[in-house]
Order: sequence, then structure tokens, then C-alpha cells
Amino acid sequence: MISSKNLIRILINTAIGIVLVYFWLKAIDINAVINGLSKINYFYTLPFILFLVLGSVLRAFRLKILLKSFKIPFLNLVYLTWLSQLLSFTIPIRIGEVSKGIYLSTQYELPTAKAIIWIFIDRFLDFWFLLISAFILLNIVQTNLPGYIKYSLISTILAFSLAALFLIILPNLSKKISKIFIFLLFFPKFKLLATKFINFMIDTFSLLRRNPLDLGLISFATILALIFDGLTWYSLFTLLFLGVEPLKIFLGSLLASLTYILPAAPGYVGSAQASTLIVYSYGLGFDKTLTSVIAILSNGLTLLYLIIFGLIGLYLLNFDLNLVWKKLKR
Repeated sequence: MISSKNLIRILINTAIGIVLVYFWLKAIDINAVINGLSKINYFYTLPFILFLVLGSVLRAFRLKILLKSFKIPFLNLVYLTWLSQLLSFTIPIRIGEVSKGIYLSTQYELPTAKAIIWIFIDRFLDFWFLLISAFILLNIVQTNLPGYIKYSLISTILAFSLAALFLIILPNLSKKISKIFIFLLFFPKFKLLATKFINFMIDTFSLLRRNPLDLGLISFATILALIFDGLTWYSLFTLLFLGVEPLKIFLGSLLASLTYILPAAPGYVGSAQASTLIVYSYGLGFDKTLTSVIAILSNGLTLLYLIIFGLIGLYLLNFDLNLVWKKLKR
């Protein structure tokens, strides 16, 4: 059994997914979508799986660089990435990140708190580069998106970048400044939580105080992984559309990925279909029926990929998932 708190989160997320499915079905012709799915030659969807695998391998390589001071076999990090993706997809309450931290702390005796920090910074790198890439493409690709999205992105990028650089370059000054703000907090409990959070963030970003070669490899792996993410979508859109603009598909991939930070039902049912329709159809002008076909296709193929490779990862790691379930009970 899982804890009441986590069960409530899953139920709320599931309810959100059901609501999104309802509105998605209201916006499309489901018979036309089913007809579109029946006409696809599924052999040509194999590149989608290949690009997902390559993206996962690159993210494992990035984690290897972040954890270079520990002797963790690269293949084990690949298997761990597959397993964590499966868990995050089926139980979308950040359980994939938790499983990574538990595995690293139990198998390689990394302190649990430190393991969580490494996983957090690993995910943050995706988010940071994703924001920057989306902003660049928004200035190149013609879209139907409202102008405030561009300004929201640049504001978020600047805020994240300045905060990150400040924490990386001037950690001691960051602590001193944070103490001033913490002192102004009225409730002792808030002060304790704020102190823990600030110390966590400083410890997290200290991981990025690396030599130029490491930073270059981390950046390269992150950018290339995002490119493979975009290629997964491009491989599906080229099945149904002629003369597709690659940059437009890549922009859609980045914007759709941003929606994954929001609460989602198991399997991302509802949120995957709704976000794809909003981004690619309403935002980028693609036909909503064909876009919905791609949304279902992408969601189904992702599930197939994760079941196959996630279970392979679980088997090869010989990881006891009971350790993860115990965490869920808390």
C-alpha cells in the first residue's frame, strides 16, 4: 500500500487526466482520429523508438559525468534511466527520480540526501536548456502563440540563470543573503524549511562548479538529447504531413515538454493528448485531427518503449523495487 498523501495525489492527477480527455474528445472528431490510426504503417514508427533510446543513453551519459567521482558503470546508469522513466510514466509523482536516488544510495553507498541532489540537478539541466532552446526557436519560427509566452520564457530564463550563477559562483554570499530573508520570516517552522531549502539549492548547484571539459560535455549531451526528443516527433509528423518544417516540430517538442512539469494521470493520459493538441494544432497551426492521431501514437509508442526497456533495466540492475514502494508508504 502507498501512503494516503501519495494516493490522494495520484487520484487528483487521474481526475485531471479524465477532465482533459473529456475536453480533448470534445475538440476532435474521434472517428476521424481512429480512421487515421488505421492507415498508418507502423513499421515506419521504429525511428521513434530509436530516438527515445538514444535520448535516454545521452541522459545517462550526462549523469555519468555528474557522478564521475563515483565508480558507477555507465551501462548501469543507462538501465537506471530506463527504469526511472518507466516508473515516472506509470506513477507520475516523481517516483522515477526517487528510484534513482534510492538505487544510487543503496547500491553505491551514496548519501541519500546527496543522491537526491544529483538527480535534481540532472533534471534541472534538461529544464534549463529546454527553456533557452524554446526561446531561441520562438524568435525564428512563425507561430499562432500569444506574444506573452515569449516574454514569460525570457523572464523565467533570466531568473533561473541569474539564481543558478549566483549559487554556483558565490555560494557563501548566497548563504549570507539568505540568512537576512530567513530572519524576516515570522514562524520558526518557515525559517527551518527555508534554511533547509537554501542549503539544498547551494549544495545542488555546487555540482556545476566543474572544469570546462565537463561542462562542455554536459551541455553537449543535454542539447543532443533534446534534439533526439525533437526527432521523435519529427519522425511521426513526417508520416502524416508533407513538407514539415523541422524547426517548427522541434519548437513544438520543447513546448510540449514544458507541460510535463504539471500534474498528470498515470501514463500521462489526457495531458499528453491535450498538450499536443494545444501546442501543435492551436499554437503551430497543424490539422487537429492528424495532430491527435500523432498524440495517441506518441503516447502508445512511448508506453511500449518504456515497458520493454524499463523492464530490461529492472532485470539487468536486479534492483529491489520494494525499497521504492516503502518510500511511497511514507
